[in-house]
Amino acid sequence: MKPKSWILAGMLFLLSSSVWAGYVLSRRAFLHDFNGGVHAYLAGRFQDAEGSLLKALERRPRNEQVKQLLTKVLIEQSFAQYHQKDFAGALGTLSRASRITPANDPAQEALAALREQLSALPDKRPVKIEQVLEGLYQN
Repeated sequence: MKPKSWILAGMLFLLSSSVWAGYVLSRRAFLHDFNGGVHAYLAGRFQDAEGSLLKALERRPRNEQVKQLLTKVLIEQSFAQYHQKDFAGALGTLSRASRITPANDPAQEALAALREQLSALPDKRPVKIEQVLEGLYQN
């Protein structure tokens, strides 16, 4: 083989190795963020879970599992805020959940109903929030 061929083959090998290494590191970082979000969610640390899952979503914007878990985390976080009587915070959290959920998703309707309930004064709410949340989890 000619020296130029060896040099070309070596350069192709280095290029393909660097692309592969970048892919592996990117995948590993995504899994680290996603798993961190899952563990934080299971531990009840919703803000940590949201942060980790947002990082994972930045790395893989079309990953439906990340979007679904992030929506669930935000709903759980809003439910916790509701029980702590932080109604404005719960509304803000639900708005973030709506931005993540696709417009044609059936959960959008349930999120809208929940936002409507939380925007009313607590003593004037016609439906218990728990009933609305049950509808969300069925979708």
